[in-house]
Amino acid sequence: LSAVATDAEGNQRLLGRSYVDTTPVPTTVTIANDTIAKPFGAIDTPGQGATVSGTLNNFGWALTPDSNTVADGTDIQVPTTGATVNVFIDGVVVGQATYNLCRGSVAVGGVTPTGLLCDDDVSTIFRSAGVYRNLDAGRGPIGLRTINTAGLTNGLHTIQWGVTDSASRGEGIGSRYFTVLNSATRVPAGSGGWRQVAAGDGADAFVARRDLPRRDDVAILGRTGFNLDRAFVPIEPVGGVPSVVVPELGRVELRVPGAHGVAVVANGDLRAAPVGMAVDDVEGVVTWSVGPGYLGTYRLLVEREEDHVLVDVTVAPMAVVEEPVRMHVDQVDQFGSVFVMHGWALDPQAETGSGIGAVHVWARRKMSSEVISPAAPEITSELVFLGVADLGVSRPDVAAAHGGRFAHAGFRLESVLGAGEWEVTAYIWNVRTQRFEDARSVTVTIR
Repeated sequence: LSAVATDAEGNQRLLGRSYVDTTPVPTTVTIANDTIAKPFGAIDTPGQGATVSGTLNNFGWALTPDSNTVADGTDIQVPTTGATVNVFIDGVVVGQATYNLCRGSVAVGGVTPTGLLCDDDVSTIFRSAGVYRNLDAGRGPIGLRTINTAGLTNGLHTIQWGVTDSASRGEGIGSRYFTVLNSATRVPAGSGGWRQVAAGDGADAFVARRDLPRRDDVAILGRTGFNLDRAFVPIEPVGGVPSVVVPELGRVELRVPGAHGVAVVANGDLRAAPVGMAVDDVEGVVTWSVGPGYLGTYRLLVEREEDHVLVDVTVAPMAVVEEPVRMHVDQVDQFGSVFVMHGWALDPQAETGSGIGAVHVWARRKMSSEVISPAAPEITSELVFLGVADLGVSRPDVAAAHGGRFAHAGFRLESVLGAGEWEVTAYIWNVRTQRFEDARSVTVTIR
């Protein structure tokens, strides 16, 4: 791929590969869709950049791969009820799509008759692979959500689908911009206190209130992605400002108590909130469905009644390869029967902080064969749970090597063991994947 910029005089320049790699040379991209292991698809309407008014029929399609080749009732699929096909406008879920539809010639009212195969464009393209249960007889890959644009402010918005399959694999689908243009004044979108932040709205709201004091002690929770079953986690600070990372075309949801307005701080000025952002000033929630073209860090100024808080949202290139967690036990101090373990752990793809939710430490006594009693041969070792390590320990060395947001990736555990030689193992819990993913062991001898 090459990108060439041409100015008004006809001068041309080959552009860099990305915002972090400005080397002016072409770049190679490898596509591996055949090995994808999560939902995929597209939004058909509205078109990219389309202008809409009145009622919008939001059509799209979604499939997910299945490792089996026989439909036995336990195969992986997108639930045909559409309960896991969520439609997001400006990061706010506006409902689920009606799914399991067919737009082929065999369809009756958009539904594939029992025993027949849907013959629309998507079905025809993908059925030959034989691994998509949503293309079996009587099923279709198409979804529809009807949206009344009278509930949206005039201006630019983002729309995405979030699809989760029966194996709990989720993905955002079809991110794009569209413009609402209705002739009459409209009511802001959404339920409860939701309102879309129109162009200029965020900045204008702060012009007369720039002197609101800043609060740094407000607990902010957040989550990223399109799975509405994900738990909210505390947003950890970097350089004193709560910071969260979201991939390109992703979504972030922030719980900021008392929030009722938002703007971007750039070069010392307050500017309009990014396209695709919304605020629930009843529940105190800010959402951002990130559209194409956004990369880098955006400092959000969230206005509350008597003060404001800052939150940094970094939009990063989507990870091409799943990066493993990184962990190290680098020091063990001993004071008689007391020992102290020091180490660090981080998830390179964490959405906030180090990404490590817990470090559990166990000890197993090493016993030689002559110590084992012939009368009790089953006693070959002694396993002891030593506890949960303290997290958030300052590690400037880790920050220097892996980035400032990992400045507190350290952990520490102080415990007591009986005399003997012990194998002490620390296991780390990854917040993003919700599982224990790595471990490190050291030998400790207590005399």
